[in-house]
Amino acid sequence: MELRKVKYLAAGLVLGSILTMSLGNIYASPQGIAAWINNAFQFQFNGEAKALPEGYNVIVYEGRSYVPARFIAENLGAAVIWDDATKTIDIKSEDKQDVTIIESKKEKEDTEQQEEDRKIEYQRLPVSKAYKGMNITATVIDRNNTQTVVYLTIDNKNSAPLQLIQRDTRVVVENKEYFTKDVGPHRYDMVWYNDIIKDKAQEGYVVLPSTPENAKNMSLYLNILKNDYSQERIEVVLDILLNN
Repeated sequence: MELRKVKYLAAGLVLGSILTMSLGNIYASPQGIAAWINNAFQFQFNGEAKALPEGYNVIVYEGRSYVPARFIAENLGAAVIWDDATKTIDIKSEDKQDVTIIESKKEKEDTEQQEEDRKIEYQRLPVSKAYKGMNITATVIDRNNTQTVVYLTIDNKNSAPLQLIQRDTRVVVENKEYFTKDVGPHRYDMVWYNDIIKDKAQEGYVVLPSTPENAKNMSLYLNILKNDYSQERIEVVLDILLNN
């Protein structure tokens, strides 16, 4: 097992690397330390083996192993939010038992109202949208009785790196919502854990629950994170005419 010795400027810098955020704003007082990268570790989530995404590392410092927080949290069904103003890492988990029938009814009513308020023009694949310095294209949809898989390309023309927050992806089909978070993080596409830098086009997919076979159209809602100091979230909607 090969260990590579590395130098880090501060514990805050290590944390910034783990969360793949802007490093320049994270730490205030540098302090030199010696640590090691050891990527021989293996990870399992509920018995499902998962490899670290490209660019992620396990860091060993003073006998302790430091693991990328975003990788762990999202594979456990939680979301990671960075608050640059307070230098806070907020990990939010979701307890499905707390979701009540009243909340579900309200969500359905809100969805129906949003669909009524938004002008919808369904198009055949590939469906593209240029918005806020990015071009997003849905290229292929693969549906069966167990899942719906949508293949995407995200082309970043922004100066800020982008990430697709795939757990927040949803589709609306026949006024019913289907969420990526309901299929489980073990089926997430690992390419979306990495930043999409300027002038790079990233291809990948999102997996959702099975949708009605005879449905004629769907609206795909994507949440894109500007992974800089702003941590702005941008919602992009693609209205897709389905081939049955």
